[in-house]
Amino acid sequence: MINDFLNDTLNKMKDSLRGDSFRKAIKKGYIPLSTIYDEVELKNSLDEFIFCLEKILTIVNKPHFQTSTQEVLKLSVAASNITSNQFLKTMRNPSLWKENDEGVYPEKVFTSEKTETINIYENRFIILLISKIENELLYIINEYKDNHQFLMSKMTSKNLTFEANSPFTNFYFLKFPYSFDILSNKNDNDLENKILKIQSMLAIIKQTNFYCLLSKLPPIENIIPTNILVHELSYNYCYRFYVKNFLSKTSNSDNLYYNFVILTLFSELPFPIDDERVKLRFDEYDRLRFEASRVKIGNVVIRLSEDKNNLGFILNTLILDKDENILDSSSYYLLITKNYNNENSSLINNFLRNNQDKFNDSFIITLNNTTLNQDHILNIKLYKNSFKLIWENFIKQMTFFIDFNNDTYYLNNCPICGSDLIINDNNEKVCANCHSHYHVISKDHKKLLWVNSFFKKDYSK
Repeated sequence: MINDFLNDTLNKMKDSLRGDSFRKAIKKGYIPLSTIYDEVELKNSLDEFIFCLEKILTIVNKPHFQTSTQEVLKLSVAASNITSNQFLKTMRNPSLWKENDEGVYPEKVFTSEKTETINIYENRFIILLISKIENELLYIINEYKDNHQFLMSKMTSKNLTFEANSPFTNFYFLKFPYSFDILSNKNDNDLENKILKIQSMLAIIKQTNFYCLLSKLPPIENIIPTNILVHELSYNYCYRFYVKNFLSKTSNSDNLYYNFVILTLFSELPFPIDDERVKLRFDEYDRLRFEASRVKIGNVVIRLSEDKNNLGFILNTLILDKDENILDSSSYYLLITKNYNNENSSLINNFLRNNQDKFNDSFIITLNNTTLNQDHILNIKLYKNSFKLIWENFIKQMTFFIDFNNDTYYLNNCPICGSDLIINDNNEKVCANCHSHYHVISKDHKKLLWVNSFFKKDYSK
C-alpha cells in the first residue's frame, strides 16, 4: 500500500519531467502528494497478515529441520552401535584403550551421531518475513491512529515573544505539538481487535525457541524459491505472501521516499525547479537529482542543495543587505530514511554526529519512526498533506527573528526557555539548558535577534 503510492508518484514524476513544466504538474495535482485512507483496504490487509501469521505459527511449532550425521568419540558404554570401519579405526588408536584385571578394553570408540538443526535457509526466511510484518504493523499503528509529532518539546514561554519578523508572512507560526487527526474520532473496534490480534500473535511467535534461536543470526537477503518454499504448503503460502507484499517493494524503497520528501518541499516553496540550471533528473537508482536552487523573498534567500552521496539535503538561509551582500547565513542538514528504528538509529545518529559541526542543526525525516525518540525528527507522511504543516513551520524556524531594540534581556537569558545559563561562543549564544543557538544581527539599521537553532539536538549522546 505504501510503496504502491510511492511508485505511482515516481512514475508521475518521470512523466512530468518529460513534459513542459514540472511545477505545473505539481500545482495541478497530476503528481500525487497524498493518498486517501481506505478503511476497507486496511482491514483486508490486516486479515491477510493474520492468516499469514497463522501459517507462521504452524511452522514455528513444527519447523523443517536438517539432519546430518557426523563421526564422534563417545564412551564405549554410551555408544549404541558402531560400524566395522569405526571398530577398525578404534582398534588402531591405542590412546582409546584401557587395561584392567580382565584385560584390555576400549574406553572410547568412534561412532556415528545424528544432529538436527532448524538453522536452514527456509526458516531464516520466516524470521525475515516476521520482521517485515512487524515493521508494516508498526507503520499502520503510527499512521492510522491519532498522531502527535513533536518538532520541539516546548514552544510557549513567558519569556518568548512570537512577534517575529519574517519575509514568509503567509506562514503562520504554528502551535506545538503538531496534532494530525488521521482517523475519525469514532472508535473502530473491529480495526482495533485486528491490530491487537496481530500483536498477540507476534508476541507468541517471539517467545518460541524457533524465533529466539534464529532471530539472533544475521538476516538473509535476495530470497530465492527453494524446494521447501515452493512445495511445502505453509512455507509456500508465506513465500507467496512475501512476494506479493514485500519482494517487489523493497528495491530503492528509501529512494522512493526521498523523492516524495523532495517533491513535498518543491510544492511548498517556489524553487525554480523548471529552470534548466536546476537539471532535474533521475539517476539509475531512480533517485531524483538536482543542482542547487534558491528562492528569494525580500532580503532572505532559502537555498536547497542535495547531499550527493547520502539520502539527504541541505537548506541554507542567507540574509542579504540592500546591495544583496550576505550579512549572515545558516545551514540545516536533513537526512531521509523511510524507517527510523532501533536497528538503524545508531548508524544514523553516528552519521549526523560526525557532521553536526558543519551545520547549525540537523534533522531526521522519516515516514515511520518506531523509536521512543521524537527529538529532531520530522514525520513526513503520505496522508492528508500533513507535510504542509511541517514545512511551513520549518521555514518559519529558519527565519525566526526577534526585534531586539535596546532590551538587553536576551543577552543574558535564552529567548526560547528563559534560562540564564548562556554560553558565549564567539558571536553566537548557546543556551546550556535547551541548547538553542541565537545571535544578534544588524539589518536595515535595526538590531534583530536571530534564533537559528531551537533545542539543538546533540547526536553524541
